[in-house]
Amino acid sequence: HSNGGLVAKALGLELEKAGKSNLIDKVVFVAVPELGTPQAVAAMLHGLDQGIFHEIILKEGVARTFGLSLPGAYGLLPSEEYFNRIIDPVLTFTGKAVGSFEEFGNFLTGKSDKRPQPKESDTKSPAVLSSALLSKSRALHGLLDIWHFPPATELLSLAGWGTPTTESIEYSTSSPRIRKGQEGDGTVVVQSA
Repeated sequence: HSNGGLVAKALGLELEKAGKSNLIDKVVFVAVPELGTPQAVAAMLHGLDQGIFHEIILKEGVARTFGLSLPGAYGLLPSEEYFNRIIDPVLTFTGKAVGSFEEFGNFLTGKSDKRPQPKESDTKSPAVLSSALLSKSRALHGLLDIWHFPPATELLSLAGWGTPTTESIEYSTSSPRIRKGQEGDGTVVVQSA
């Protein structure tokens, strides 16, 4: 499920390198963001939907701060291949779409607008992500996005059941606007799975 599917692909790749890809008979993916998910962008930049129990146990800002140093969270961000295959923009600014992975990375890391890291409680302002962790995620996805289990391995992928799912984040006012579509499972858009 979810990030576990990316871990399964990484394991499959390592087994293939060792000449042992025959050890896996069947893989079942459930809501795996193989190319990443815009929901991860909303979570990492704004802490969206990351609070626990109406933010009594964990506030969204605290969860966002934790995610900024969590390598696995970066692996859930839309990859370069996401931008190559999926037409819908992940980010837009007053109607102008971020059209490339390079522009996307520059915004995530604050290079494009030189913004400071916001206070933990300010979840309206986008966080500044780590360039080093984003680079590691890019390298990992560079391998996983093009790798597939061998034909002898049966693969079943379950994704999308018509639940509103984050497709993009629009910046045109003081607060980001989350645009959702019906082609997903609440976290992963079907095209990424």
